[in-house]
Amino acid sequence: MDDSMTDSRISTTANDTRPPVHLNHAWLITWMGTEPWAAADDWRSIMAIISGRRSEKFIRDVLWLLDVRAKNSARVMACYANRRRKYGWPYRCGPGWRTAGSNAWLYARQVSNLRVITKDSEETIQWIEPDLFGNDPDTHHPVVFEQGRSRSVTRNLNENIGGEPYHRWI
Repeated sequence: MDDSMTDSRISTTANDTRPPVHLNHAWLITWMGTEPWAAADDWRSIMAIISGRRSEKFIRDVLWLLDVRAKNSARVMACYANRRRKYGWPYRCGPGWRTAGSNAWLYARQVSNLRVITKDSEETIQWIEPDLFGNDPDTHHPVVFEQGRSRSVTRNLNENIGGEPYHRWI
């Protein structure tokens, strides 16, 4: 077989543009915390993009797995595999969001209009964050503290997404 044919089929050209992927609703799971990489605008914090149709129990299981995998040994994972309640990790939830773990912690939320656009050797991930709600101190009624806003991160395709930043930068 001719080597030039093989190379042309597996290599990407400088003008390689793939159609964007679009999800109306998706669970976006990122690391959050005080570390420099644990920010919503840093692509290194993205750990998973999951269908918005997945259940609360599924998302909780994914959060537990990602947290225990990043912060513990195989022995700890095996020890708590059938005793997750005894693991004692903080888990909080609200309408459309979940957090798990301690600093750094995993933040799962239902985002809308998630798009992944690939052009040349870069990938851009765009999404709209959900509204953040809280209680009005005077009336104690729920109010929107922060409107959902558009976010976008761009990364080089040579970097692996979800590459365990917890261990990489600490």
